[in-house]
Order: sequence, then C-alpha cells, then structure tokens
Amino acid sequence: MYTGSKNALLRISVDTFEDDKLQEHFFLDFLNFEKMQYNPNIFQADLEPPLGLPCLGMKQDMKQPQVPTSASLRRETVSIYGDDTYIAETESVVIDTEKEVLQRQNSIATSIRDFNHGATYLILRLKGRYTSCLTKPINIIQTLFYNNDMTSSGFTTQDHYVSMDSVSDYLLLSGNFTFSGEYEYRGIPCEVFTHVTNNFEGKRRKASILLYFSKPGFLIIDHNGFSDKKLVKMEIRQEGAPQIFHNVYKLNEFDFDEALTAPFDISPCFDVDSRIEFKLELEEHDRITSAAMTANERRALEHDVRNLIAQLCGLDFVRVNVGTAVERRGTVTLTGKLFARPDSGFHFEHSVGKSFGKDKRATGRVLSLTRHVSNIEFCAEQAVLDSNVTDADYCQAAELCILYRAATSDQERIALVDDDPCSHLTKIRGFEDLIPLSTAWDTLEKKIYEDKRSIKLTVKDKTFKFSSIKRINDPNAKLHRLSPLNSFRKTAHDEVTTQKSQMISRKMNAKECAARCLNNLVFPCEAFSYCKDMSSCELHGSFLRKDTKDEPDIGYTVTTNCETYVRSYLHNFERHSGTVARMASTSSDAELTDINNIENCAQLCMESENFQCESFDFCSPDGLKGNCLMYKHHARDFTLKDGENTELNCSHYSRNYFWDYTKTYGVTGLPALATVRGAGGAETCAYVCSSSADCDTFQYCETDDVCRYLDTSSGKPSPLDMLPNFRCYTFIQKETPDVVNRHNNLAFKKQEASESAGGYSAGAMAGLAIAMLVLGFGICFAGLYAWTFYKKHTTADSWDSTLKMEDPSSEAQF
Repeated sequence: MYTGSKNALLRISVDTFEDDKLQEHFFLDFLNFEKMQYNPNIFQADLEPPLGLPCLGMKQDMKQPQVPTSASLRRETVSIYGDDTYIAETESVVIDTEKEVLQRQNSIATSIRDFNHGATYLILRLKGRYTSCLTKPINIIQTLFYNNDMTSSGFTTQDHYVSMDSVSDYLLLSGNFTFSGEYEYRGIPCEVFTHVTNNFEGKRRKASILLYFSKPGFLIIDHNGFSDKKLVKMEIRQEGAPQIFHNVYKLNEFDFDEALTAPFDISPCFDVDSRIEFKLELEEHDRITSAAMTANERRALEHDVRNLIAQLCGLDFVRVNVGTAVERRGTVTLTGKLFARPDSGFHFEHSVGKSFGKDKRATGRVLSLTRHVSNIEFCAEQAVLDSNVTDADYCQAAELCILYRAATSDQERIALVDDDPCSHLTKIRGFEDLIPLSTAWDTLEKKIYEDKRSIKLTVKDKTFKFSSIKRINDPNAKLHRLSPLNSFRKTAHDEVTTQKSQMISRKMNAKECAARCLNNLVFPCEAFSYCKDMSSCELHGSFLRKDTKDEPDIGYTVTTNCETYVRSYLHNFERHSGTVARMASTSSDAELTDINNIENCAQLCMESENFQCESFDFCSPDGLKGNCLMYKHHARDFTLKDGENTELNCSHYSRNYFWDYTKTYGVTGLPALATVRGAGGAETCAYVCSSSADCDTFQYCETDDVCRYLDTSSGKPSPLDMLPNFRCYTFIQKETPDVVNRHNNLAFKKQEASESAGGYSAGAMAGLAIAMLVLGFGICFAGLYAWTFYKKHTTADSWDSTLKMEDPSSEAQF
C-alpha cells in the first residue's frame, strides 16, 4: 500500500521545563501558526495528514505515502530537559472509540479538517453524547504573527511573513537556500527552497531543511491582511536522529498504521438518520499462502476497501466508514456505513481577489454594510447569522464587509470581477450532497453485483474480489425490523393476573425471553416478565387485560427494573383504516358482539380452530368495546380500496403473512413448484405461499417482480446455502407454533381432498395446487368484485344483526 519514509511535519508539541517543573505546554501548527495553551480537559486533535509530500532519499521503486484525508493520531506529551528529549506520557485522540476516551473525559471538543471540501468540523461532546457540530471554511490561514515582531517560536516576521533570514538565524544556519522547484501544499501553490548542512546545530550532523513559501501573486489571508510569499511549511531531516522529536525545529513522525486503525468518527456532522449500513463480503482469490492476514494487512485492506467504496459510489472518503475486517475460511467480512450531510452547518465558496465590484445591480441586493471589520471571519459569521444572506464581499484594506441577498431574477445575477485585495464569499446551504445517498447506494450495489469479478484488491500476496454486499438497515424492508418483541407490547404489572407461570433458569435478554414465550410448548404463553438487573425471564400462561382503545399504547414505560410484556395479536394484521369488508364478502360466518377490545378480536381470529380466519372488521363507537366480524377471505380477495365500503368508527384487518417468514439474502438451487412474473410484491408471495399446504419457502426478486415458490420436499434451505443475487431474497417459513399449526391444518385438508379425489402423487398434487392457487388468485379478484358490485346495489344487511358460528367444513375455502 505504501512504502518509503513516514516523516512529515504536522503539529509540534512543546513543553518547557525549569528545575524539572513544567512551565509551559503548547502546540505550534506550521500551517496555521497558532499557539494554543494546553488544556488537559480538551483534546485539540490535529487532522492534517500529508497529501503526497516529497520524501528525500526515496528510490524510484518506492511510492509516496497514501493516507486518508481524515484520520486519527496519537499525541505524546514530551519533556525537554537540557539537550535531551523524552516522552513523558501518551494521550490517545482516537475519538470514535468512546470506551477509551469518553470514560476518562467528561467533555471533549474535537476539531477535524476535511481538505476534500475545505471545511472544519468542530464536534462538541458532553458526557459521551454528541451535543453539536459546527462546520466552518478552512481556506483562511490565521496567524498570531505581527509585523516586525519576535514570535513565540523565535522567528521574526516582516511584511506579515516569516523570512528565510529569520529561519537561518534561528536554526544557526550559514549559507543560502537553493530554489528547488514548485509544489502544491494543501491547495496552496508553493516555491520550495532547500538548504543542506553538515553541521546542524553545531553538532556535525548532516541535515536538509526545506522551506515552502506561497508563490508570489497567490494571496493568503490572515488577521493582518493579504500577503504572499508566506512560509506555510518547514521540513527538517537529519541523519541519525531518533524517530520522534518534539521541539520547534525537529521532525514529528506520523504513524500511518495508527491512523488507519481508527479514523475519526465525524458522524455527528452527518445526517445519522439517513445513513446506510451495509455488510460486505470479499473472497480470497488466487491465494499463494495459507497464512492468515496480519494486523497490518487487515488495516491495509480496510483502508483500500474504504477508498474503493468511495470511488464506486461517488462519495468523498470521509463519508464512508468501514469497520474491522474479519477473516474466516477464505472469506473476509466487513461492515460499514455511508453518511449523508445534514442541512445544518455552513460553508463558503471563497474567491480570493474577487468581488461584485461596482456593478449597479449589486447595490440593489445589499442588505448591510459594516465598516471597521478587521477580519474576514467576522464578515463570514455575520453572513451565517442572517439567513437572507447568500453572498458577501470583504475588503481588508477598507475594513469593509458587505452582505447581499439572493438574486430574485436572472437580471440580478452578477458575475465576479477582479478586485484586489478583496474577497468574495458565496454561502452554500449546509453541505448538500452532489448525489443523493440512495443513488450512491444503488450505484454501489449494482457495480458490486454486476462487476464483482473485475473488482479486486491486493494486499501483499493476497488478492480479494468482491463477493456480495447487502444493506442491513433498509427502512423499506419490514422484515429487517423483525424481532420476537414485535409480537408483544409493554404493559403495567397490575394488568397481568398469573395462573400458569414458568421461570427460565438461565440468564437471557428481553428478545430471547420473548422468543421462549412464542415457542413455549409447556403451556400457551400469553405474557412474560423480564427483569434487567438479574436478566431473568418468567413466562405467564394467562392474563387479564384492561380495556384499551382501538390502538394499544405501546409507549407505556415501567418505572421499575422489571417489565411485563403481553401478546399483541394485532401485530399479525395489517389495518385498512375506515374500511370494512362485510359488504364485499360472502364468507362472513361469525359476528361477535361486545368484544372487550380490538386485541381480543385479533386473538379470536388467530386462535379459531374450526374457522380459518383470514381477516376481520372491528367497529367501536367509543373506541373500547365493539363488534368483531371475522372472515375466511383476505383483503387481497376483496380488492379493497381506501374510501370503498366505508363505515364510521370501523376498520378492516387482514393477516400480514410477512411475519411468518424469515428473510435471507440470496437464492438457492432448489426446484420451483411455480414461477410468477408480475407477482405484485413480496407481500403477495407470502400470502399465496401461506395459503398452500405445499409451500413453506419462496424466492422474490425486486428488479423483475418475480416470485418462485420452491419445492422443499428435500428440506428447507439454510442461510449457508444462499448464493448472492442482486436484490433477490429467500423467505423461509418460521417454526413457531402459530405458523406450524396453520400449515398442519392446510396439510390435513389437502390430504382429505386428495383421498376423496382418488389420490394423486405428492409431486403432482403440489405442482397442481400451487398452479391452481396462483390462477385462482387472479380469477378470485374478478368474481368477488362482481359479487361486491351486486351486493352494493341490492341490499345492505343490518350491522346490528348477530350471525351464528357455522361449521365451515361443508364450504369451499380459498
């Protein structure tokens, strides 16, 4: 990945001691020339890794260092005693690992520079929580140097810049500097001057001193105004020097390996709610050795993957986060995140030596004119505080700040003109994305699945190719949020009356406790209690509910460390608000009056043994007790639409078969019982599969809307059997008691029908059943719609009449 020298001047940390006592501690940044007093409660994190700096003595076969534009560093507190320099202690500035840093500091302020976008992120954290993120432009170099004054570093300045003579005097150099060419340092075109000495510091040491001065004509702004030929970087390299020096004229070594280990977490400056989390798998290709990756190889791979993902999806490097690479059986797995920029913060496009000039159209857009403004930062700050401001001109010589409103028409748009020494600031709203995050993800996903054979990475003797990538926080995929707790709602302790109970001996979390309740075979589990302190779980067989309204209050919070959850059967249904199916159905065999609440109605529908309940209507004038009407048909058979068959204070609920399946990524090689194109979504596939005794697994591909109902007579597939396929998923029916009982009932009815029909082979019956089910699914829509139309125009049954439960065995069921 990188070879050659790692020496690069970043920021110098200086301790001054007298009689073994620390007198002063400060940092000196050679780009900004800022002296900052040391504060042990604040991490002043420097984020200025070198971008392709020249390395003396580099051979032709050696490459320039490749480092991220945002990285974490380690800072040593250095003591200077006489001629000796030693490290007193080390402080970590890896802010993204809260376990290391935030436990030691109650308050942390982190300043991060992003040179890709010319912005500084100032993240303020309080007691481990992100409190705010402020973004500012960094194309202004600030300095504490004043004209003809001795600085704290020992350099003298003239005309607002450090001179070569000043450097020579301070470093005790004799002789001239030689012009070595031009070099662009962090966006600043520089002229490089070199001096080589054999008697550095009078100690007969060979050293090379490189000075980077901004080119004449390229103005740099500081508090003292505009100037060129400013020293923005100094490098000193000497033979036989220790690896780390921390004083004003020796090198500070930058540890690239440490930087790659834990890049700064700048998620507070991004829209966390819009982030995309993913899981990436790489396959080892043409591996020469069987040895596992070393720690350095893993870090190099993580860094290269992060770079490649940013390149593939079109995002800048700092918006891509990649976690630790895990190697297992020839496969490497990484998790990562893509971040979007929030609308907060501000940024300026800075045009040096430009302004609106004396254009008459500019006069009409002026909002304010402020005199005696000593620096451009104050002008930028005023522009930020006024939301109506879109542009600003700052003229240092006249100490003038002019704020402009937005142009209301094309006639008011003004082109910038040369105006030295003024600067124009164009305010950009936040950091708007060049491309939407969703587009970046779609691009990344397609490229990996379509071009994965050509996407390869090499780390030493190991080559990796992209195998698959999947999103793990897709808000549009309901099954991503599936949890055993979804089948329960938190409630008050006094709402539960226990008759049967079972205490689980081993410790577990709340999700595991919920799963034990759902799968309990000792008795029908209707509730459970979970205590956080002891991680204890107790299952309950029956309970007494209070009267609740149409929708249960799932936000109830128990004040103790123990929480009680009761079964929520409504979780298994999808609501059609303000719509009833009674007018559209011929399968209403049961109407129950004076039901306590909607949960009781859902429970009756789920637990009906002799009546295959697919949906129900619930009407309640007061939101408490009401009427419950159950159906053998699903809402998909009724072709319900919002506004049709409406009735006041009523809603229709149909089974949501999504909850009966576990979603896995990829496809299997199992044969298909039937294939349907234009399936109508995975929800429809789940409904069709759950309505057949021969189906317990199906595959669905989003791109073509294709559903394949699989033949699992040889056994259900496992997640290990899946082959990656672009936006194709396999849905496997769960083994919970509710789902198993339903499937067994369907199988029993199928067997009865087969015996009465003379008996066909299992394979023939399975294929025929699925095919007829798919065909009948479409025909049923037309037939039931016609019946609905007829019923609407003939007679409307009285809702108050009570129907008796009939034996449905003599009726044909869908």
